[in-house]
Amino acid sequence: MTEPKPAVKAAVKAAKVVKDALKSKDEPGQKRGPQSRVLSEAEMDEMRPELTAVLMDYSVYLDQAICGTSRTKMPCEIWSMDQEEAAVLADVMLLQARKSVKAAHRVRQLVDSARYVRAAAIVAPRAINTIKYYADNGIGLTLPTARRKRV
Repeated sequence: MTEPKPAVKAAVKAAKVVKDALKSKDEPGQKRGPQSRVLSEAEMDEMRPELTAVLMDYSVYLDQAICGTSRTKMPCEIWSMDQEEAAVLADVMLLQARKSVKAAHRVRQLVDSARYVRAAAIVAPRAINTIKYYADNGIGLTLPTARRKRV
């Protein structure tokens, strides 16, 4: 059996990391740290503006992903939210996080992961365009041949 390619290994490892990150913290015997409790009123008030901004950003990224993966590449505005819509959605999420440990954990993850998603939104289109460029133009890498030692 052949060994999987490094890219496949990396993708599997990344999927496991995401899966572990999304696991519930409601398991019996779990330590009750700040990540495994419902949100307090103070946390809700503190997270509301940031969660609203994150939801607005993510909605734009989702539209960009839809546009980038469609056959025609036509711009679309399906998921993009304005401030008011994002605030309503943030309030619903925060109210649920006030009642549920799982929801609180996911809201914390969403807010904490925002900087990484923003970075991915910068890097991902460039990586895709690089692959497309090579697919359209081919790879023409020429390496100098090694000189043979004379015996």
